[in-house]
Amino acid sequence: MSPSIFDNTGKPTNRSGKANISMLATMNAAPSAKVDAIVQIPIDKLDDMPDNEEVFGYKDEDIQAIADEIKSNGFHGSIEVVRSQDGSGRYTIVSGHQRKRALEMTGAKEVPCHVLKDMSELQIRDLWRSENTLHRKQTPYRYALLVKSYDEDYAKYDLRGGKTNYCAEKLHVGATQVKRYRTLLSFPKDVAERCDSEAFPYTTLLQAKDFDDRQKSLLSAALRQRDIDHPNYCLTSEDLRRIIDQVREDSKYDDSEVDEKYEVHSGESSDGVKEYTKAQTATYKQYYQEISDQADDRKIEIIDQKLQDLVDQMYALINDGRFLTGNRISINKSIYGLERIVKALKTKDGY
Repeated sequence: MSPSIFDNTGKPTNRSGKANISMLATMNAAPSAKVDAIVQIPIDKLDDMPDNEEVFGYKDEDIQAIADEIKSNGFHGSIEVVRSQDGSGRYTIVSGHQRKRALEMTGAKEVPCHVLKDMSELQIRDLWRSENTLHRKQTPYRYALLVKSYDEDYAKYDLRGGKTNYCAEKLHVGATQVKRYRTLLSFPKDVAERCDSEAFPYTTLLQAKDFDDRQKSLLSAALRQRDIDHPNYCLTSEDLRRIIDQVREDSKYDDSEVDEKYEVHSGESSDGVKEYTKAQTATYKQYYQEISDQADDRKIEIIDQKLQDLVDQMYALINDGRFLTGNRISINKSIYGLERIVKALKTKDGY
């Protein structure tokens, strides 16, 4: 970003006379903020906003592209920072995390910075989010993390007006969209992170928002299996809908049967539950391995799709941490689910 001058209306411009969008965003986000002239700050005194990597992430290819541009044409911009309040002489980056990393790659020792003043902690965080949202193309997953960040600040600073409305106003989207973004984070992390790609049909994923934890775990396993089976094909909305429907259909069972099995599987104590669970896990892992071996050491490449789905469920349950650490009811449901799958498998010829 070029050093700012102001036109006759008081709006910031760069050297070419065009509107300085970044500085205008700074002024709009924090109208009471004052900005020092550009100062050179040692690069090792600049700290990231604590949750910047979690919310916005860093893309190596983007940082490398910025570094290459700097090497070719020099760095003619600046980054926005705030001075630490602890007297340490350090600064926190508000906007410019990737530029700072690119400058580090070029060996820069100092960075030209705009030092923002007279801003509250909440104003700083609002500006940090708005600046990064303005300058980076955000995916549904990143918007979901932004909603989470706004939600946390809403509680931390005891704000009013409704959490959903607060997020909607900050992100310039509707309340329904905010709720959709929150839903994404209710899925296992490996499923939610798939929405960090514009190519992933995230709106179709929302059809599984009613899934319980076990079903979401099965969905995660089914998606991983599809990656193995079709490594070079992009998952379409129709593919994902088919997987969701299959998980929903195959995970149905009568909870009353689980209750009947409760005494059988619960054991007399927590130690009894653990020992029983370990034994059951070993048994089903062995059976799962036998199926794998019959598939010629391939990842369960079975022609029968119905059977394939059952095996995927078995794989998910065996590898689900809740199966080993959950409460008695969740363990019972998992064991019953495995028993149902094994029973179905044994009715198939050759298995």
